[in-house]
Amino acid sequence: KLLFLSGGVSARAMFLFDFGLVILSVQGLDLLLKKSASIKLLLTKIIPLFSLLLLASSAYVLLHFADSTQIKIALRNSLPGLFVLFSFTIALFIYLKKKSFRPLFLCLIFLLTIASLYYPAWKYWSFTSEHILFPQTPITQTLADLEDFPYRFNPRDVIPQNMWMPYGLETAAGYDTLLPRRQGEFLTLVKTGNVPPKISRIHLMDNLNSPLYPLLNNKYLLAKKTDKNGYYVPEGQPPPQLLEPRYELVYEEETVQIYRDQTALDRFYFATEVKHTTSDEELLSFLKDEDFIPGLAILETTDLPADYQKTGSGGEVKINDYRSNHLSISIKVSSPSVLVNSMAYSSGWQAYLDGRDIPIYQTNYAFQSYLVPSGEHRLELFYQPLSFRLGKIVSLLAFFFCLCYYLKTRNET
Repeated sequence: KLLFLSGGVSARAMFLFDFGLVILSVQGLDLLLKKSASIKLLLTKIIPLFSLLLLASSAYVLLHFADSTQIKIALRNSLPGLFVLFSFTIALFIYLKKKSFRPLFLCLIFLLTIASLYYPAWKYWSFTSEHILFPQTPITQTLADLEDFPYRFNPRDVIPQNMWMPYGLETAAGYDTLLPRRQGEFLTLVKTGNVPPKISRIHLMDNLNSPLYPLLNNKYLLAKKTDKNGYYVPEGQPPPQLLEPRYELVYEEETVQIYRDQTALDRFYFATEVKHTTSDEELLSFLKDEDFIPGLAILETTDLPADYQKTGSGGEVKINDYRSNHLSISIKVSSPSVLVNSMAYSSGWQAYLDGRDIPIYQTNYAFQSYLVPSGEHRLELFYQPLSFRLGKIVSLLAFFFCLCYYLKTRNET
């Protein structure tokens, strides 16, 4: 519940703990250089004792679990950190005994910090050519060349979740550490038919028969062919569900197939029926209805002009520019219509119709829609969240105050 969030991955909050350690480390180094009596007592008594306890515990684990491969790997990974710790302890004692050692001590602290960071950087942040880690395959190339752009696809069990972005592929499930709560709830609703109190950040959309599934814009699905024993073989068969007329085979490569879901809605589409409500209970009752029509748009508002509450007559949509934070669309409609966008609703989006600011309506629980009068128009969408703008201001102010404080203390010394 920290940082005004409804949930998240707790491990990501480690940056708060790490930031606190950085502040304490800097303050401790400052006290050390000032030869504070309290920090001297702490360093000369506590740190050596802690180092000996750490060394003894490591030896104990190694002796009692010598046959465990996992323990050996864990201890091996701990060696760089232990080396840095003991090197710092030795340098510290020399510094406390000899004042002339101070310049060299500061250089040694810097080098030890770099050394402690080098090992995890070398292990986890290795750099290699992009085409080796993310090679272009016939499947990824075909997905990139499909003419329905922009579209989403359902990777199922073919492409891992952390390999979509390098190929520029989009999914409804996503792979976000944090995501809008309503988006997560809607994906859970599609998957399970309910909205539980707790939701996951990862959603594998396998409930293809949900009446809400077409709203996700998952126009393509990947499938693997298997034999009767479950092995992937070119002569195998795809999941029986994908043999329904709803799915059209568009590409096949060895054991992998690409199907087009002919019920999936476009990224932008005109609502065939419009309702509005401000009650979450009523909204969920509409969405849970087994006879839910994918073209239905349920806007969360109390004030919807009468012209837009009628059944839409459709129109033309042409995407001129498509980027992660900016979209430009040409629209042509013969009557006032509700244009639905299957991107997740967020207060950071701003919409301009023919240069005029217009409201964005939260639609079908998690998506966006706009009221478009008859005629030809140009719709532009910009993602400019208030949090980002405030973050820039706070960062600039923090830098300014830090600079002023540095200049002040520098002049004093």
